[in-house]
Amino acid sequence: MSNNRLAQVTTAHAEELAQLRADAARERDELRAALESRAQVLEESRAELRGRAERAERDLDAVRAEVRQGTGSAGAPRRRNPGRE
Repeated sequence: MSNNRLAQVTTAHAEELAQLRADAARERDELRAALESRAQVLEESRAELRGRAERAERDLDAVRAEVRQGTGSAGAPRRRNPGRE
């Protein structure tokens, strides 16, 4: 193989390697963005669920206080807020 041919092959391989590295970097960045987006959605869901749990605990504490004071309506179901589960 001549020096000229060796230089061409080396250059071609270097270009291919550079393209592969660029593709890998792009795919890594896309994956990172997707994972960060998913993490944000999960964090927002977690915060919402935590808020709902805290409200439920406050409601339960209030009902327990009513029952202890004898002002609770024992046996009568509490009305739920529409749209809340």
